[in-house]
Amino acid sequence: MTVIRVLLREELEANRKAICAWLTANHIDPKHVDPAWISIEIYAGETLIRWKAIKRTIDGRALVDPDNPNQHWTVQLQNRLLVELDLPAPRPPQLRREAIGQGTDG
Repeated sequence: MTVIRVLLREELEANRKAICAWLTANHIDPKHVDPAWISIEIYAGETLIRWKAIKRTIDGRALVDPDNPNQHWTVQLQNRLLVELDLPAPRPPQLRREAIGQGTDG
């Protein structure tokens, strides 16, 4: 398995409209996706979207994780990537000179 990209909560929330449209185009209902992360991966020659689905009751209420009552109960799923994500990759954080030992006296 090769991970191509990981979308974490902050990026998912910042690009919610585009992510929801992309998920829908890939036959994934956005309301069932746990917003913690989504990854795009290659496995056995196929490009996949890996995500966590929130388990729900028959009437649509989210279930609480029996092992962690502060979280939804989820199951990890994967779908074949049908439509590419048209969202630029986030820029890596810039290093401050102080963080790498430059630009400080002493």
